Amino acid sequence: MNSTVPIPLSSASDQVSSPQYEFGYSSDSSRDNILPFAIKRQIDKAVSFDTSLGGLILNNQFLQIVTRLQSPHVYGFGENNHDTLKHNVQERRSWGIFARDQGTNWDTNSNHYGTQSFYLVMEQLMNSNEAPSGRMHGILLLNSNAMDYSVDRTPSVSIRTIGGILDFFAFLDPTPEQVVQQYTWLVGRSILPFYCSFGFQLSHWGYSNLAHMQNIVKRNRDAGIPLDVQYADIDYMEAAKDFTIDPINYKGLKEYFAQLNREGVRTIIILDPGTIDDQTHYTPTIEGMREDVFVKSDDGQTPIKGSCWPGDVFFPG
Repeated sequence: MNSTVPIPLSSASDQVSSPQYEFGYSSDSSRDNILPFAIKRQIDKAVSFDTSLGGLILNNQFLQIVTRLQSPHVYGFGENNHDTLKHNVQERRSWGIFARDQGTNWDTNSNHYGTQSFYLVMEQLMNSNEAPSGRMHGILLLNSNAMDYSVDRTPSVSIRTIGGILDFFAFLDPTPEQVVQQYTWLVGRSILPFYCSFGFQLSHWGYSNLAHMQNIVKRNRDAGIPLDVQYADIDYMEAAKDFTIDPINYKGLKEYFAQLNREGVRTIIILDPGTIDDQTHYTPTIEGMREDVFVKSDDGQTPIKGSCWPGDVFFPG
C-alpha cells in the first residue's frame, strides 16, 4: 500500500515576461549533499535563498534543506514561545512545527497550536554587517508534515520535515507590507473578525461550577471592566462529552447565557473534535456511525480511534 498522499500540483502555463528574480544553479559540486542554487532579486541583487552551505538530505521520511540568510534579522515560523519576535541566531535550538494542544510553558521549545512554515528576513545594506536596508523577503515551505527548524550565527536556517516535498515560495517585493500582501494572496487573506472579538473576553478552564463563572463575571463588571465575550470551557460538559451540559454543576447554563446575550454579551462554548466511543448510549456517536461521518484508518473502512478528555474518541470528518 502506498502510504503517501499525493500532492496536487499545478504547473505554470505562461512564462513571466519580466520576473523580479534571478535563479542561478551550479551542477559542479565536490560534495554529495550540496545542491547549490540561489534566488536573487533583480533590482538590487539581494540573495533571498542560497543553498551553497550544503546540508541537503532527501531520505524516506526525512528531508532537510539549509539556506544561508542575507542577515541575522529573521522573523516568523511557529507556533513557539520566544522572548522576542526576532529570532536569536546566537542560540542554536530546534523548534517544532506541528499543531498540538498542550500547555504553553515559556521556557521550552515545544510546538503549540499554530503551524507557520513561513519566515521573513529584513535585509542589510550592501557592505554592512548590521544596518538593515528596510527591504524584506519572505520564504514559505508549503508542507503539511511535522517539521522543525533552527537558525544559527552563520546566519542560516535549517528546515527538516518527515514527509511531503520541498515546495518553496519566495516573496520578493521589497517592503515588509508588500511581502505579507504577497504571502496572504497565496494562502488566503485573513478573515474579518467579529466586532465583539476586539473587546474584552473571559475564557478560563477551571470554573468549578456555574456559580463560580457568574461570580467572576460580576466581579469584572463591578470593577468597571466592559465584558464583551464570555466562554465556557469543557468544565460545563457532563464527563467531558461534547453536546452535553453537567446537570449538577452547570444546571441553568443555557438560561444564564441567554441572559448575558440580552445584556449584549456574546457567549461561546468550547467543543472538542472527538465524540466518545460509546455506541450504546451516546447519541452523537450512534448517529455518526449510522451516517458514516468519522475519519477512517488506513484500511478505508474502520473509524480511527484516538484519545481525548472523555477517553477513546472518534473524529468527525
